[in-house]
Amino acid sequence: MYTNFLNEYKNNCPNNLIYKNLGNIVIDGYQTARMLTTCLEASNNTPTGLKKGQSEVIYTMITIAKNDVYILKKMLRSKKIDAKKLPFTKLNAELMIMDFLPISICSLAGKQVDCIKEKTYE
Repeated sequence: MYTNFLNEYKNNCPNNLIYKNLGNIVIDGYQTARMLTTCLEASNNTPTGLKKGQSEVIYTMITIAKNDVYILKKMLRSKKIDAKKLPFTKLNAELMIMDFLPISICSLAGKQVDCIKEKTYE
């Protein structure tokens, strides 16, 4: 599910990439991949604004729904991240993402009230 994402990330951080698969969850019946990706030092400037020499840690959720792909990212950039003291772990990344919950995948033809659900995250 996230091979293309990782391949692109490897281009910008070929020698300093740390990747952790956090497993899948289900959102509104759709499989959602979760991962932590860390670039300890970017090898060049990127279109997303990461500068050469900077570090970046990204918590990513990718949901492939019926006709769409949804990507939710939370990132931290800094001058230099120590590989032994990463700012995101599985636990604190999952706690941080709680600010975005509940997550619902709604039909474009629907109304906002149609998307309100009591539980959308499993």
